[in-house]
Amino acid sequence: MPISSLIVRSGEDTVDAVVQAIGQMPGASVVEVQGGAVAALTETDDKIQDKALWDRMEQLPGVVKVDLIYHNFEDVIREPVS
Repeated sequence: MPISSLIVRSGEDTVDAVVQAIGQMPGASVVEVQGGAVAALTETDDKIQDKALWDRMEQLPGVVKVDLIYHNFEDVIREPVS
């Protein structure tokens, strides 16, 4: 089960909408917000779902970029990622 910590960067004027959208995504939660930086935690069943969740966050209106801070996938063995 992949577990990731991300910093989702947005403008301060859009951060509230970004926080709300991330909070509604299954497998994602908001840990902390500072200015336009949102610390998010993801927990998914496999690497494909994990990548799809990151992609969804990157496509949110107002998001400038998503930085991966930590990724643990040690219990996932050789799953292909497309």
